[in-house]
This record gives sequence, structure tokens and C-alpha cells, in this order.
Amino acid sequence: VGLNLLFSMFLPNCPESCDCKTELQHSTCEGKNLRKIPKGFPEDTKLLDLRRNDFFYVPKNAFSTMRNVVSLHLQKCQISELEPSAFNGMKKLVYLYLSENELSTINPTALQGIPQLTYLYLDRNKFSVFPMGAFKLVPNLFSLHLQYNSIAHLPDNSLEQAKKLRCLYLTGNHLSFMAPNSLAAADDLEKLFLDDNQLNEVPTQALGSSPILDELRLSGNPIRWVGTGAFLPMANSLRHLYLNRMGLEKLSSSAFSGLGRGIKSLYLENNQLENLPSLTNFTGLEIINLADNPLHCDWTLDTCSLESCFTNHNKMGWDRHSEGRNDKHS
Repeated sequence: VGLNLLFSMFLPNCPESCDCKTELQHSTCEGKNLRKIPKGFPEDTKLLDLRRNDFFYVPKNAFSTMRNVVSLHLQKCQISELEPSAFNGMKKLVYLYLSENELSTINPTALQGIPQLTYLYLDRNKFSVFPMGAFKLVPNLFSLHLQYNSIAHLPDNSLEQAKKLRCLYLTGNHLSFMAPNSLAAADDLEKLFLDDNQLNEVPTQALGSSPILDELRLSGNPIRWVGTGAFLPMANSLRHLYLNRMGLEKLSSSAFSGLGRGIKSLYLENNQLENLPSLTNFTGLEIINLADNPLHCDWTLDTCSLESCFTNHNKMGWDRHSEGRNDKHS
């Protein structure tokens, strides 16, 4: 008994049914059918994995002793509520995974006490309204994941409290409208994923608030026509543009006005395009995908440094004057 007691004094703290790897500073209770968030993890834990349990909510100060956790996993825990100060005390938390839960709102005070939070995963929850007031207490938020919710519109000043946001993922929502100032205040936004929504036009006015946008994805929206200067607000910064799978029928002759040498990749596959506007200004283009369009045009790109060109399943001719291209066409 004495030896067992002495040995137990040197064992790390670890809740029952959990596994704590002190050498890795990882603790996990994944898939243990727990109904309450356990206590008693090693204080030096940096990764805490509690996914696939049945917590239903996160109570106040649930992690108050977990000061060194950098990454917290709470996916698939049927969580529908975060109480105020739910994560209070997690001063080093950078990654918070709340994917595949039942959240429809977030009380702003729920994120109190985690000032270093940088990556927030809220994908596959129950949001029908953008949680625009939730980010006041996380000023360093860099990447926000809200894919596959039911958000229908983005109101003005949606990102007013997320001024340092660089990446916004809204894939697979029900977005049909973006207010003109919906992206205002987030001047550093670089990546915007709007694919597989219900937008019927390029939200040009809203995009005017994103002067350094690098990547824009509009794939899978029911946009049939792209008008003049649709991408002009981010003409100096845009490098990657996705317009595939939209049923797109026509591009204005000035649809890409302002875009030029900065564009590196352009995706237009799986549309209904019969003609293309001039792309001669796209002198930095490396990848273009035009596959599965009823194109009948003769197309010349003399000055591009293309690495890949996909033009299969159409009836277009391509006049190429540069050598060393890795092209795939028919």
C-alpha cells in the first residue's frame, strides 16, 4: 500500500476515462459519452481533446485551471449554449473547435478571457443569423469558419468587431444578400469563401471594403451573368478567382476590368459560357480552367506564363505562342 501511494504521487493528474500524455502535453477524452466537462487535467496540457461527447452546454469557468491550453477540441458534443465566461482563464488559447454542434447564437461574454484566440471553428452548427456581436472580446481573431450553417444574409458592419480578420469561410450557407458595408472594418481580409450559396450576382459593392483581398470563391452560386467591373474594387490585390459551377452564361466584355498581371489562377469550369472576354492583360496567369463549357471561340494568350490550362469538353481553339507550358486541352 505504501509503495502504491508513493508511486501515485508521481503520476500526473488525469480524469477517469481520459488519457493524458504528459510527454506530448496532450490530454484526450474523445468519444467517452461524457455529460459533464471533466476537471483535473495536467496543468501543462497544451492540446485538450473532448470531441464526441454529450455536454450539451459549456458552463461558466469550465476551463479556468487550463491556462496553458493552446488548442481546444469540442466538436460533435451537441453543444447548444456557451455560458458567459465559459472559457475564462484560457489565456493562451489560439484554436477553438466548436464544429458540428447545435449552436445558433453566441453570447459575446462567452468568449471572455481568451484574448489570444486566432482560429475559431463554428462550421456545421445551427446559425441562421451571422453572429456579428460575438467577437468583441477576441480582438486577434484571424480565421473564422462558419461553413455549412443557414446564414441567409450578411448585414452592414458584420465584421466591425473582427477588424484583424484575414480569412472568412461562409461556404454552404443560404446567403442571398450581402449589405454594401457588410465587410467594412475588416480591412485586412485576404480570403473570402462564398461558394455554394444563393447569391445571384457578384457582390461588388460589399467587396469594395476588402482592398487587399487575395482569394475570392463564388463557385456554386446561381450567378448567370457577370457585369462590367464586377471585381474592380479588389483589382490590385486579387490573385485567385473561382467562378466555376455557377451556370454562368455570359461575361461582360469588361467583366474583368482592372484585373491584370496579379491574377495567378482563374477557374471557370462547369458553366454555360460560349465566349470569353479578352484575357490579354492577364500576363501573370499560371492556371486557367475552362473545362465543360460550350465554348466555340478562338482564344489567344500570347504573354501568359501558364503552368496549367484545362479546356477539355468544349469546342474552342487555342493559339499558343509560348513553349514549356503544361497544358491539357482538346
